[in-house]
Amino acid sequence: MDKINRIDISIKVAAFVKTYFKTPGVAATLPREAGNIIISKLSKVWGNPKTWNKTLINQIGVLRKVLPLSALKNLPANTLRDTFTDLGKQSLKAAQRAALGKRAIEVYGNPKNWTAADLSNIGSIAKSGRIMLNHIKQATSDTWGKVKSWTSSHVKQLGSLVTGLSTSDFDQLSKSTIQDSLSTLKTHVKSLRKVARRKIIKKLGSDFRTMLANISDFVQDIPFRNLTDITFGNLDATGDSQPNWSKGQALKLINLYLDEYGDISNTSSSNYGFENIRKMGSLVTGMTHANLSQLPFDGCIDTLTVLTARTDWSIGQIKVLYRMFKACMAITSAQNFSSITTDDLTAAGQVLSFLTPEEIGNMTNATCREAIRTIGSSGNFDGSHILAYQRRLDAALRCYEKNNNKNFTDDDILSFGKLVCGMQVAHIKRIPNDVLSNHLYSICRLRCLSSTLKKEIANRTKMAVGYPVNMANPMQALPSETVRDLGPCLDGFTSAELNKLNPETIRFSADSFNGEKFLAATKAVIVAKYFETYNVTRRRRATSTVTSYDILSLGSDLSTGLTVNDINNMDNATFADSVETLGNASLSKDQIYALAARAKQYWGSLDHFGPDTISALGIIMTGFNSSDIAKLNLTDSDAISALGEQSWDSSQLTELIARIKNNYAGSDVATWTADHFLAVKNMIAGLSTSDLSKIDQQAYENAADTIGVVPGMSLAQLQQLCSKAKGSFGSTVSTWETASVRTAGVALGINFYFTFLLGGCDSADLSSLSNDAINAMKANAIKNFPGSQLAKFTSAQIGQFDESQASAITATQKSSLSSAQVQALNQAQQGDNYVSDSSTSAPSATTAPALATTKTSAATAIRAGLSLVASIVIAITML
Repeated sequence: MDKINRIDISIKVAAFVKTYFKTPGVAATLPREAGNIIISKLSKVWGNPKTWNKTLINQIGVLRKVLPLSALKNLPANTLRDTFTDLGKQSLKAAQRAALGKRAIEVYGNPKNWTAADLSNIGSIAKSGRIMLNHIKQATSDTWGKVKSWTSSHVKQLGSLVTGLSTSDFDQLSKSTIQDSLSTLKTHVKSLRKVARRKIIKKLGSDFRTMLANISDFVQDIPFRNLTDITFGNLDATGDSQPNWSKGQALKLINLYLDEYGDISNTSSSNYGFENIRKMGSLVTGMTHANLSQLPFDGCIDTLTVLTARTDWSIGQIKVLYRMFKACMAITSAQNFSSITTDDLTAAGQVLSFLTPEEIGNMTNATCREAIRTIGSSGNFDGSHILAYQRRLDAALRCYEKNNNKNFTDDDILSFGKLVCGMQVAHIKRIPNDVLSNHLYSICRLRCLSSTLKKEIANRTKMAVGYPVNMANPMQALPSETVRDLGPCLDGFTSAELNKLNPETIRFSADSFNGEKFLAATKAVIVAKYFETYNVTRRRRATSTVTSYDILSLGSDLSTGLTVNDINNMDNATFADSVETLGNASLSKDQIYALAARAKQYWGSLDHFGPDTISALGIIMTGFNSSDIAKLNLTDSDAISALGEQSWDSSQLTELIARIKNNYAGSDVATWTADHFLAVKNMIAGLSTSDLSKIDQQAYENAADTIGVVPGMSLAQLQQLCSKAKGSFGSTVSTWETASVRTAGVALGINFYFTFLLGGCDSADLSSLSNDAINAMKANAIKNFPGSQLAKFTSAQIGQFDESQASAITATQKSSLSSAQVQALNQAQQGDNYVSDSSTSAPSATTAPALATTKTSAATAIRAGLSLVASIVIAITML
């Protein structure tokens, strides 16, 4: 009877899907976990997804984004041929797109023979890359001609394949073609290399100023020096379509508004009303803390609503906005929150993450619950100390009347959201089995979840789901859906426990793990289990090689669990087809060396490596020694840009710089342009101090945002960069614009034991930096400061860091600080949650009672922000 009921439920889901998802755009933000549940139900009625026809694929609409790799791999050719275009419009994972790219070759044949009609159908899905695009160029040469003769219609037909265009290709395209192709190019801007994006900006010339709204994120590649060419009129002409500027650009360009509109502290001025603030778009994030705090009080709620809708604020700026919220509400003490309503909270949004427990405690029950739901779903805790979660969770427990022994309900867990990270083991024990199961997927994807909580969740799941089925081996009884939902929480199991999982559950779940992060030990076991039964079958066929679909299923993270033996056993076709996936993975040295050896077996000596090969190999290139590197012919900026993304040892850097000087940029660094430095990037660390001293000042200014975050620079090299920064932004550091501070990056981290050496940023320079300048510094630049130089900041300056900046400080850097500086750093890391070491005590947790079972309604899920269909399906699965 239970089986019949489950089938009946699946039929109801199928009927619902047919009527709901056929409308384009419906449920575009559907969570993947909800989509997985629906697909699972549909398969019970429609059969395995790999058998579905065009009609069914079209009916599922946005659910196409969660189709498993096994289905994409085996969908009938006719189904694919008719649905490629629609599939390409979905927010697919990289592995799904790669799998469809392979199927495109199976369905349409060799890319060298693809027609324009083929491209129009599969251009949005075909596996992009220079190798693929070179095939396309060959196939279309008779009809399209050479790249220099292409029009925007040709570029548009390429779809996602535009990411395979080289810098040389963009150089050949006419200015008008690039202008008319911006709608296609900006769709894929994030997948283009920086050197290619900068080339596009250069091709547009001075016209970029009059088309800011059209070039979208490409504005982030406008050279810093050229920002001075932009006028207020250029920005104002964008209306409500201000492009997405980088933070460093915003810090500079916001001054055009401040100059045009006048004194921001002038309370009689209407220039800073919410309409103009909205038109500033991302540039408003360039306002200093002082600017934000001076915004007019009149209409402040409308202004605040516009400001809090943005998600690109720094932690420090969010704190200022929170103070603005309290000022707007005339709140002067925690007791004033007793009169705040749920409507009042609407304007605050993400800034509510800085509500103190005392403030939450003074709210009415309805208001505090709404505040907790907002904090749990959209609160910004980036870089925050664990106390930030714990203190607000304690307030949430009081608000929800769970600061006792009561169990948590579905509504509680949905409302707490990311505050679950503040729980202790005793709290997890108070989550009933069915509630934990309902929220297992979302809880385990919280990046802030501690290893201790993962361990408790893993053990609870094992005993609740596996033990009743197989008391002797509960791990083996865990179904694939549960293993999939656990995801990162698999780190909570020991290797011995993971080894008891059914291999088939791992094979079923593997492709859903794409993009997840696991501990090295977990990855090793998952990969071994993935191949366990499969290799038994393969040995019967006298083969035990890894296939390219295996690599796609495992993805770039789990692929790091491959053994050297797995790599050595790949056949050539698999290696060639998987090299781009592996080249983007965080591989171990042993894996890199093994793959580098395979690359030499496949392509031969490195003097045969072309730009396409170098780009595809990615991190694998770091597995070659200096003798191998000496054979590279580095003349192509895209190949050099690919190398510039990697980290190298000193001997490799020496040889790479020698090759770059000989083949690409010239032996005299004084002649290098900004484009050279953008491509060379991390390899800049291989330049001598003499080379760095010769950098052309204009070239430095236009590449400072790249040079400023290069890791591994020596003290002497940093000295030269500080000198260059002073040459560009002024010899007195205290007068630098905040935009200059952010762009100069790591050069500001320089202070030397030898303060009399030429041109250094000494302790006087550093101690003169204003609070605004410190607030503007990038966290990823701060972490590159030599510890001894960081120690030259005053305790007051270190205390000015926000949580994300302070959290970037490494243990090695921290060891160079004085006790007063460490205390200031700890306080900065913990923010408003700081408690001195002498008074710190661990928050208490109540004892867990016996577990009970609760029931969830669809309305509960709706209130937590899930879409209607997700709510319905989650409720259905619990029937």
